[in-house]
Amino acid sequence: MASTLPPTSSDSAMTSAASSDPAKTASPEPTIKSNTGTVAGAAVGCFFAGLLIASILAFVFYRRRSKRSKRTPKTSESSSMDELHEVSFVNDVGFAKAWDKRLPQPDSDQSIAHLASRTLDEIELFVEEFCNNKPTMLGTLSTTSGLSSFDSPHLDASLDFLLQKATSPTVLIKHCIAFFLLQKIDPSSNVGKSLLPREYIIPNSTATSSYGEAVRQIEQAFQPWVRGDSNKRSSALNGVIIHLSELGIKLFSQPSTFEWQWGQSNSRPTLAIDLGSNEIVVLPGLDKTTDQRTELLTTPICLVKPRTASWAE
Repeated sequence: MASTLPPTSSDSAMTSAASSDPAKTASPEPTIKSNTGTVAGAAVGCFFAGLLIASILAFVFYRRRSKRSKRTPKTSESSSMDELHEVSFVNDVGFAKAWDKRLPQPDSDQSIAHLASRTLDEIELFVEEFCNNKPTMLGTLSTTSGLSSFDSPHLDASLDFLLQKATSPTVLIKHCIAFFLLQKIDPSSNVGKSLLPREYIIPNSTATSSYGEAVRQIEQAFQPWVRGDSNKRSSALNGVIIHLSELGIKLFSQPSTFEWQWGQSNSRPTLAIDLGSNEIVVLPGLDKTTDQRTELLTTPICLVKPRTASWAE
């Protein structure tokens, strides 16, 4: 019969340890479940956080890009297309108004009349102050050179011939100097030395701009009648020519058309001045013949009246 061995001290210790620590057998399962939930929650949180950040970044990026595109200049091709598109919607009236602002603005008739009258007055005053109104001896006239340059189509004979018969030579001198100078402020005139700036002279004309040449020609041609200090006379004549040039520029820049009236209108032969014997137009009138749209006026507007006088009794 087998004997039962009493438990040893080591077995008692092991049994006692196992019974005294029941947590060692139950602790592994709850720990595993807790770790898995934490990881899953963190992953979901990170996903939504990343999605939110990405959305914010995308919003900021596209907003900045939109602003930059608005500030970026258009390419030449797109700009040209836009300009063509805009021009296509501009009507004729708007286009004309835009250009009108860049063109010389028309002056009033009163302003043109005042400037023309003042300039003609200066020619008359110059002759009265610096020219003798007395007949000149035939011998002196025979040696005079340059008078033929001052012949006028509005006189019945050559200036040389009429001056020999004139009892009031300054009437003829005023007429001829005025006609000579007014031709030189006509851009289309081909009379040699113009009084207009070079850029106003038409390309096909051989005229060139010169004040000094005009002064020299006048003093030389009318030398038998001139009087007074030569320097003062030349200075006064140069001032007259400068104002004539200003008048020419003013008339040239106007949209309307003007015509000097010497007794018979070039465009209207019926508009003749009734002159008596030996009476001439000393200084011309000025007519406005077209309006600002360059349409011919039915009746010309007289801005300056012609001045007439007799050169012989």
